[in-house]
Amino acid sequence: MSTPAPVGEAVIDIDDAFVLHRGRTRDVAALRGLSLRVDPGERVVVRGPSGSGKSTLVAAVTAQVRASAGRVLLFGHDMAQLDHAATVRLRTAHVGVVSQRSGLDLIDDFDCLDNVALQSRLARSGRADGRRAASQTLARLGLDHLGPRRPQSLSGGERQRVALAAALAHSPGLVIADEPTGELDAVSADQVYDFLREHAERTGAALLVVTHDERAERIATRVVTIHDGRLSQEMLAGRNSLVVDGRGWVRLPDVLRADAGVVSRVVAAAVDGHISLVGSEPIGDRVSTMAGGAMAAGDVAVTVRDAEIDLESVTIGPVSMELRRGQITVLTGRSGSGKTSLLSVVLGVGKPTRGSVAHHIASVGCAPQTAAFADQQTVAANVDLVRAIRVKPAADPASSILGLLGLGGLEGRPAGALSGGERQRVAIGRALSGEAELVVLDEPTSQLDRATARLVAEVVRASARAGACIVCASHDEEIIAVADQVIDLGLNRVQVPVE
Repeated sequence: MSTPAPVGEAVIDIDDAFVLHRGRTRDVAALRGLSLRVDPGERVVVRGPSGSGKSTLVAAVTAQVRASAGRVLLFGHDMAQLDHAATVRLRTAHVGVVSQRSGLDLIDDFDCLDNVALQSRLARSGRADGRRAASQTLARLGLDHLGPRRPQSLSGGERQRVALAAALAHSPGLVIADEPTGELDAVSADQVYDFLREHAERTGAALLVVTHDERAERIATRVVTIHDGRLSQEMLAGRNSLVVDGRGWVRLPDVLRADAGVVSRVVAAAVDGHISLVGSEPIGDRVSTMAGGAMAAGDVAVTVRDAEIDLESVTIGPVSMELRRGQITVLTGRSGSGKTSLLSVVLGVGKPTRGSVAHHIASVGCAPQTAAFADQQTVAANVDLVRAIRVKPAADPASSILGLLGLGGLEGRPAGALSGGERQRVAIGRALSGEAELVVLDEPTSQLDRATARLVAEVVRASARAGACIVCASHDEEIIAVADQVIDLGLNRVQVPVE
């Protein structure tokens, strides 16, 4: 028996919620008094820097974590009062969840049509009705041709869109999309956003999209920003407002604080119905120390000659390129064009069907789309483990690269307590810290906001200037901006940026 969704209730109603992540030496507060209400039919986009609490918000709404204090209601049900079975029934029947990792959750033993139909079957639809709904959903996404194929034959972008169809086929009353387009090119990402909006408008469902992608805001009825585990800003009808919580707390944006000279103390005064805040000390400039002038292109690290890779439904290539020490090469192109497959060949994990790949390096580092960690070990221990097995271990401590990536102070935190964006930066730091001659990064900024992506791009550029050969698969303009050459697999075109 499914748990009913009450009529007339808010879909999400969070009041003063706190969530603590338990650590070995101390607890970490991921949500710190967050309040948020989402009504039926609303399309809310949630943004905020990495580590601000966005993923914890999703976990709290779906009862993957319990609020340590405060209240979380889903369709009028207090999630703290439901037992595990009732929580699963509520989620299964009324919620569709799609995340950046959703494509990895598809069952390879089923074809895509049965994968999409599975959610409807779990929501108590009959087999025929479930397959009919699945077929219609795939067709609306333009993916009906993928129905008979197995997930392992799909590209990462295709798997992601099939997972989106699976999340929506049972017509849920709430759709939660957590970074759903990080691995997709711009055209595919826009298709996903349009489909999410179409589903919400057609069914009256509420939509909660957690993303760094500014393009998502065009489908929103409301945009909210989270900082430090609290709601800090809200944009409604094009007007941006700071949020004052029930205790009177308000977060001042960093740019505003810098312009006003606000650091740790202000003088507040109420004048003619206005509150003025005057900083009592100047704010210092926070500038990362990066490597100096650009290094000239060095020796060839990897040579690719007329390489082709045969997949089940497409052939990648032929591709020819020289990857040099001291340079950054970015592979771009639409989802399914073969970026990850080509990276595996460059890395030496895979082999081309035709053509040749020659490696002229002794050590490699890699940050894949989904990096594995020893979650019970600290961040520093995870980085040091890789550094210890390098042919040429780095002389600088792990904290050096972590600090450059904006992760200073997290060295002692268990890796399992990190946000998605923090895990991504730790994976990048781990790949770069061992002074490998070849470093391969697959979508290294897909879970990062614009400012953090720019920081990562600077760190990557500094590593290339120090002599590493860097190869990235990315659609991110921040990464592309620091590239020495850009290879568009969709166009079979090599671009060398002009200074």
